[in-house]
Amino acid sequence: MFDIIIIIIIIIIIIIIIIIIIIIIILNIIIIIIIIIIIIIIILLLFLLLLLLLLLLLIIIIIIIIITCIV
Repeated sequence: MFDIIIIIIIIIIIIIIIIIIIIIIILNIIIIIIIIIIIIIIILLLFLLLLLLLLLLLIIIIIIIIITCIV
């Protein structure tokens, strides 16, 4: 009888350990996905900033050309 109780306790402990490992793996995957999404957002924002700077540069060049044509 005592052996059966020990075996049941060991099985329960193993199941709990497996569940904890699965939860840790899932959390790691979620964290990795969040980090990837943040990196993608940062890259997109940098690209947008670059486009805005290029647009600003183009506007400045056009203004300079117009001013030089008038003068």
